[in-house]
Amino acid sequence: MNEMHKTGSLPDRVQAVRDALAAQSLDALIIFDPHNIRYLCGFTGEDSCLVVRPEEIILVSDFRFRLQARAEAPLARLLEVDDTVAKALPEALTGLSGGVGVESSFLTLARWADVDEALAHMPHRPVKGVVEKQREVKSPDEIDRCRAAGELAAQTMAQLTRMRVVGRTEREVALEMEMWARQRGSGPMPFDYIVAAGPRGAMPHGVASHAVIQPRCLLVVDIGVALDGYTSDMTRTFATGPLTSREQEMYEVVLAAQEKGRAAATHGAAAVEVDRAARAVIEAAGMGDL
Repeated sequence: MNEMHKTGSLPDRVQAVRDALAAQSLDALIIFDPHNIRYLCGFTGEDSCLVVRPEEIILVSDFRFRLQARAEAPLARLLEVDDTVAKALPEALTGLSGGVGVESSFLTLARWADVDEALAHMPHRPVKGVVEKQREVKSPDEIDRCRAAGELAAQTMAQLTRMRVVGRTEREVALEMEMWARQRGSGPMPFDYIVAAGPRGAMPHGVASHAVIQPRCLLVVDIGVALDGYTSDMTRTFATGPLTSREQEMYEVVLAAQEKGRAAATHGAAAVEVDRAARAVIEAAGMGDL
């Protein structure tokens, strides 16, 4: 295990990216994804990019983020631009003779065209997955942050059991849960909270609506929080009254499927294998089409 995986320090992360670039015969990488920028230098602003060079990292941004960049990303040299970020790239890449990788997964076609034009004088090509590959293995600090995000999500979901939901709209319940999470440290929600009652719960990504939650129905709730750049996600189904015999049967089947899936989720197991283990229980109960 390399040092980046042990400490997760920013210099180690940057060096791991440099090593990956060298393996692809690239001198530099231009990064646009805000998550990857934050991962490598700590900066959380928008409309910027990060250039990883052999000897330094350069944050390309505008005057709006001058103070923020200095506070959050002291290891990066700030290149302040008056025009577009793309037009500043030649300056950020001055002196390099090798190829340049351009992180492509976050770019729109229009922005890629701007970057392509700005770098017409030097060899460059789109690349993807360089930083994401490094992020796959979490450092102990990252694991702690993920755990904290998961704990806050669990606490937010538990708060629902203490709330009045019957007679209120789905949106009212979703908003109260979001406020509760934000008041306890969550950043902007990673996605719109899903609160879907009755038949609306069959929509996997049903947006909370003005529908009033009725008694004796099933209520699907899907929430998440964001802490220190790491997010969590939790989905639960609640009953607003006693279950029917059919609903009780479905609950028991889903519980058994979940237990089989958890048992199959061992080190080295492929996600498809875990899915297959859980799905087999549901299909055996004759509920595979539900």
